[in-house]
Amino acid sequence: MRNQPESGQTLVDWVKSTDPGLWFALAEWAKRNNIFEPWERNFLSDLGRYRANGWRISERRARSAKRLYDEAVNRGFVFPS
Repeated sequence: MRNQPESGQTLVDWVKSTDPGLWFALAEWAKRNNIFEPWERNFLSDLGRYRANGWRISERRARSAKRLYDEAVNRGFVFPS
């Protein structure tokens, strides 16, 4: 999975291009490792549901998703491809 939006791609498009399982796995990983606040882990799970159901993702949610994703990767999170 790309961890950066491609040139010209918005963060919303980047989030829409991700596998819903990424967000569920990230939320579970964060819980196991006691990383992020509970509301942030819930947000990640919600994002997985948004992706799985094809619901619209706002720019604000996309920015938050990218911030949490980047922080998790920096702390060792790896999503199997």
